Amino acid sequence: METLGIVIIEIGDDYVKGTMPVDERTKQPYGILHGGASLGLAETLASTGAGLCIDNSKYKIQVLEVY
Repeated sequence: METLGIVIIEIGDDYVKGTMPVDERTKQPYGILHGGASLGLAETLASTGAGLCIDNSKYKIQVLEVY
């Protein structure tokens, strides 16, 4: 999230809202938003929302680090 400047700005009962700047970190060489950055934003918000929907007394979210 930090690398792309993604910020979660609001969490509701059935949504997660976030922002991401379109700047040198997220633009493709032609100066427009990179599709991969768009997917990074979508996946971040979706996985955050999914994590908020589970029953934490029954399930755990496992974070895997890849090097």
